[in-house]
Amino acid sequence: MGEMNGSSGMIQEFNNQFGFSGAIEISKYLTPHFELGLGAGSSNLSGKLNNPSDLTAQGLHTAFIPEVYDPIEYTNKLTKLSLAGKYYLKSVANESLFNPFLKAGVGYLTYNSELKNMESGEIFFGKGDENSANLSTGVAIAGVGFKTTLSPHLSLVASADFNFVNYDMLDVVHNYDSDENRIEVKGIFSELKIGIIYTTKAVTGGNKSSGKKGKSSGKRSKHSSDPHLPFAR
Repeated sequence: MGEMNGSSGMIQEFNNQFGFSGAIEISKYLTPHFELGLGAGSSNLSGKLNNPSDLTAQGLHTAFIPEVYDPIEYTNKLTKLSLAGKYYLKSVANESLFNPFLKAGVGYLTYNSELKNMESGEIFFGKGDENSANLSTGVAIAGVGFKTTLSPHLSLVASADFNFVNYDMLDVVHNYDSDENRIEVKGIFSELKIGIIYTTKAVTGGNKSSGKKGKSSGKRSKHSSDPHLPFAR
């Protein structure tokens, strides 16, 4: 996780930690290469900082008046609804051990965040639940991954998604410049996922050869009637 300020590059004010992420999705193959899905999931972000005086918000953000000197940590539980499309480099009707895809979409994030003293556990800032006002923002999604066919109904999928947020609340602390003006930064967090796809109709290849006189039988596989499947998960 990090924050970006135009050409200044990535801002890392906390020692960000790995967290758990998960999602469920229902989708449809619209063409042999394109899939559109509606998903819901959650991601847990967290980070620690032993010296809060390094923060640009020190003495300016309401949570840091008076100034904070004890080690602090944040937790941010994000709930996401998303609509995303995947483009497969190979037809989804063909069984393959490696079918790469590109992913793009948009979504809606709801925040449940806390900023607290690591030693006392005192919460002095946050959003959502019982902490101050609720917060939600839009999110843009881009990713890559691949699908491996295990059977006509089951596939394994692995992906790396990058989520872009036009707000400086992923680490629960706002950012300020040298003139003590709040700056608008963009947040980014990544998700690495592995999961299972269950298709309601079997996915197999197209026509099969009869093997007689080197000619095609002209009969289609009983599972290959339509590569544009209904719901894929």
